[in-house]
Amino acid sequence: MGHRRHRGSVAVSAALVLALAAGACGEKKDPGESGNVADEDVSFTEDSSLEATEGGSVTYGLGAETDGWNPTINRWATAGHQVSMAIYDHLAEMGEDGVPHPYLAESIEHNDEYTQWTITLRDGVTFHDGSALTATDVQVNLMAHQASPLSGKAIKPIEKMTVGSDDLTLTLDMNVPWIAFPYFLTGQVGVVVEPGALGWDPDALAPGGEVTANQRPVGTGPFVFDEWEIDRQLVVKKNDDYWRDGLPYLDEVVFQPVVDAQNRVNSLTSGDLDVVQMTVSASGISALRDIACTEDPCADGTVKYYDNQKNAEGEEGMLMVHALRPPFDDPVARRAVASGINREDLLETVFAGIYEPSLGPYAPDSKWYEDVSEKVPPFDPDTAKELAAQYEAEHGEPISFEFSIPVGLAEVEDSAQVVKEQLGAVGIEVDIRTYEMTKYIEKLIGGDFQGIAFQWFSAPDPDAEYVWLHSGSVPTDADGAPLPTGGISLNFPRLVDPEIDAALDAGRSTADEAERKEQYAIVQQELADQLVYMTLYHGFSVVSWRPEVRNVVNWTFPDGTKGQPLNSSGAHPIAEMWVEQ
Repeated sequence: MGHRRHRGSVAVSAALVLALAAGACGEKKDPGESGNVADEDVSFTEDSSLEATEGGSVTYGLGAETDGWNPTINRWATAGHQVSMAIYDHLAEMGEDGVPHPYLAESIEHNDEYTQWTITLRDGVTFHDGSALTATDVQVNLMAHQASPLSGKAIKPIEKMTVGSDDLTLTLDMNVPWIAFPYFLTGQVGVVVEPGALGWDPDALAPGGEVTANQRPVGTGPFVFDEWEIDRQLVVKKNDDYWRDGLPYLDEVVFQPVVDAQNRVNSLTSGDLDVVQMTVSASGISALRDIACTEDPCADGTVKYYDNQKNAEGEEGMLMVHALRPPFDDPVARRAVASGINREDLLETVFAGIYEPSLGPYAPDSKWYEDVSEKVPPFDPDTAKELAAQYEAEHGEPISFEFSIPVGLAEVEDSAQVVKEQLGAVGIEVDIRTYEMTKYIEKLIGGDFQGIAFQWFSAPDPDAEYVWLHSGSVPTDADGAPLPTGGISLNFPRLVDPEIDAALDAGRSTADEAERKEQYAIVQQELADQLVYMTLYHGFSVVSWRPEVRNVVNWTFPDGTKGQPLNSSGAHPIAEMWVEQ
């Protein structure tokens, strides 16, 4: 089948990195409750009956800069996902009902066995360079992910891809039943980039030119990339040929990284920023909640606020330890550390009670939640001292480890210091070391750590954690033994656990939701036994905006279905955002 047009400069390799960033749970709470944040929910609900005004510009404050805009190479945290939603469209997005729906795709359908999925694209969609979106383009994007040593593992079940005769349908044959496949299309894997910008030749279905998407992305999204001055701002302009008629409303969006949370709040209230993201920072979240407006018209000096703690899986903040390196290759050391950490004291001291304590990958109001409080050691300094003494007697040295954290995150540094003091009190030595983000990520995926601060487990479906938890993601030597360091491991603590592997395999391949819950309960119970992810708190993401900005988290699918206001990454589509003139 010949391709239908010449693309000009077609480009070279797609490789490397996909995604990275960056007591007791008590009784189950009702999903309507707002947790420890406040007695009342201050999230703003937009009046959808207002008529949108076209034109204007919005300046959006992000919590970090991103290293590029190629979804098969670059690492997107919350800030990266937010910018990507301006330039690109996902094949699917999360609905208000908490399940994925087709977005750029017109339909996503499966056979009875879930071993074959067919993606049908909308006709008439064009990339920013004017070329038509086709099923071959989607195929090339998925092939580029398959060529990546990181993202390739995430879509390993895809065995064969077949483009239909109209070049608008792509049929994917899987090597196992893959129930949750559409969820993957709501993330980086579901972004569709113009193949030439990826460095791929769609005629040859192979790499064949310069990769430009990293610095000058070309997508189908509501805004067209204009300019990027790293660490200062990225500007996107209205896509006049956007496939959703009448959208976007804005002429321009300016994204600015403002790393310091309080500076983000100050810039929002002063009018230098119109919208801000907030993750991790309890002080920033508290400051925004204190000035939150809950109904129109807003009083002077107030802002609108929304968080996703009730409608999306939030990330768990944790101390993650390496299962194959001393001291944590010995379960005694893990249990000693777990027994020596006082979650409640940590959360009150550092986070002012904003977050709930966490014992596992899901919050109590998640449908996937499994109560593991009987397995996770409670704070017990006497038990911690006994276990530390047992370890020293067996190994001839006390438990000591380096606690690696990323530089520039004040509350992460404060948390690490509290953990150090708590563990020091029970005879465990902690050496806190800070690293620039690039080095921090290298240590993470290369296994060059003992203990490391991390936030994880925000996927809307547990199958999306498969590649991060399965031992198949751990590199091995020539004899098949797992490598403690070296190679690229998406299973960051390099935990090899046959029970987890079996449960993940079973959960991926059954359509029975009760059976899936049972399998993922096994995963949670086993993680509670292994204690490599010592989860401390259940986090969430926040977006806040000035009163004159509208439809920040009120967006819809092309058929009018309401979308999830903030997804698990803390990002949201912006085609329908507008400003009162």
